[in-house]
Amino acid sequence: MLIKRDLFTRLEKERYAKKITALVGSRQVGKTTILKQLYEMTADAQFITFEDTEILNLFNMNIKLFVEQYVVPNKVLFIDEFQYAREGGKQLKYIYDTQKTKLFITGSSHPELTIRSLQFLVGRVNIIEMYPVSFKEFIAYKSKSKAVLLRKVRKLADLAQLHDLFEEYLLYGGYPAIITSEDKQADLKQLVQTYLYKEIRDVLMYKNSFAFEQVMQLVALQDAKILKKTNISLNTDINRNKVNEILNVLEKTYVLALVRPFLKNKRKEVIRSSKAIFQDLGMKNSITKNFNPLYLRSDKGEVYESFIGNELKRGGRELRFWNLNNRYEMDFVVVAGEKITGIEVKSKLLNSKPTKSMRKFIELFRPEQVIVFNENIDGEYSLEGTNVLFTSHLNVSALLELEAV
Repeated sequence: MLIKRDLFTRLEKERYAKKITALVGSRQVGKTTILKQLYEMTADAQFITFEDTEILNLFNMNIKLFVEQYVVPNKVLFIDEFQYAREGGKQLKYIYDTQKTKLFITGSSHPELTIRSLQFLVGRVNIIEMYPVSFKEFIAYKSKSKAVLLRKVRKLADLAQLHDLFEEYLLYGGYPAIITSEDKQADLKQLVQTYLYKEIRDVLMYKNSFAFEQVMQLVALQDAKILKKTNISLNTDINRNKVNEILNVLEKTYVLALVRPFLKNKRKEVIRSSKAIFQDLGMKNSITKNFNPLYLRSDKGEVYESFIGNELKRGGRELRFWNLNNRYEMDFVVVAGEKITGIEVKSKLLNSKPTKSMRKFIELFRPEQVIVFNENIDGEYSLEGTNVLFTSHLNVSALLELEAV
């Protein structure tokens, strides 16, 4: 049984859009599977892949003949693994400007890397990012009866029956092949190696994949914390500029999400250090070789924080974090126009009293709401005009649907 992805409905509508549709995301996130689903229900269409070097060479070397063979005969053309094309943007522009065929492409990196010379396609391409399976999609696949629990905000006691599935998701993540795997740890290890050798070395032409592996390991140990690039540089003997370059590539290949600080001065927002969160916890756990149960983990708080950050990002939220002089902090700040929401991510709490950080954040920014995701307290009250909500981590998808965050 295929894992149903919420993104499919949006892709269906893209068949009627004139613009090229580019579906991008990390390797093995399910792009090929979902595109083949769409292809199988599309008339007058063809599906090709640029892993076929004969087709790729034709696209690169003789675009007019490529058009004759693959574009003209079809109303819709699906091109998988587009990141292998050397002059992707320029060639796509030629097809778009001369033909009526609808194009779908997939790529395993950010559009700048997947579609080389992206500037040729301004106004001609719709870019859709695909992430690992969300927790809501994961539960819908695992248990139809339990999926209803995520459709509205519920009390902690009502969500207790999701405990084991939540633990599985936090340990092994949301890559489709891992969810269905019989040997998740071995397959996650293979996924990491495939990323390093196929994406980094073969596609992006970085010869020193060992440097990437070193940086990935250290960042994984700093997951959901402010990045200390100088420490990474000192511990790896990789100069700071190279560390920055590797972090940039890790972000653009959808391994990391770099969360920037929330500041009143927008220029400083770019300069200050970011917080890194792995976009898949299974991959992070594989890199750190830590698949211990959550109750035994010293990084349990960071695991929860990465989970919430990823769910918010997949829900289309603009994420920041707030840290004032290393004295006050808010794990995430969600900005939607003039609306500001503070997000605190905890494990067990002793009580629901506002922390000094929460009081300071409310004093400075007057947010509409602060949400405290935690394991053991349900509750809600008003603090200086700000609604403060204590709720389970598992309620994040329901809150997103309600536009409460």
